[in-house]
Amino acid sequence: MGRRRLEIRPIEDKNARQVTFSKRRKGLFKKAKMLSILCGADVGAIIISCRGKLHQFSTSNSLPRTLRRYYNYAESESGTSDGPPSEEQLSKDSEYITKEELLRIIHRGIDEPNSHSVTDLAVLEKQLEVALIQIREAKVIVL
Repeated sequence: MGRRRLEIRPIEDKNARQVTFSKRRKGLFKKAKMLSILCGADVGAIIISCRGKLHQFSTSNSLPRTLRRYYNYAESESGTSDGPPSEEQLSKDSEYITKEELLRIIHRGIDEPNSHSVTDLAVLEKQLEVALIQIREAKVIVL
């Protein structure tokens, strides 16, 4: 008798969600390491948890170097070659990821108001204010 197929849907229980996330993250990183060893591939993975914590894995011991190689490849494929992104550009890209995740956290925080401490909410508020300022500046530049 084989395993039954599980329906993929969000896990409601916070503890079960965290346990599942941890197990699957470890499994994903293990698979990435095996792929690298077996095939000689340079593998990098970035995961941002529902709590906003960054988890990263790179077989080259340097995720920015792996990202730079990706950008070089993507630019050569598209035909635009402004050179590899600088550390500043990479950090800006990670800020965009953080802003998207920040919106998810804020949305989740609205649904579960008692799940965050006052200091967590103050930090989220400050991050939201900074994100709003940057969005307004970008809007002015576009207009």
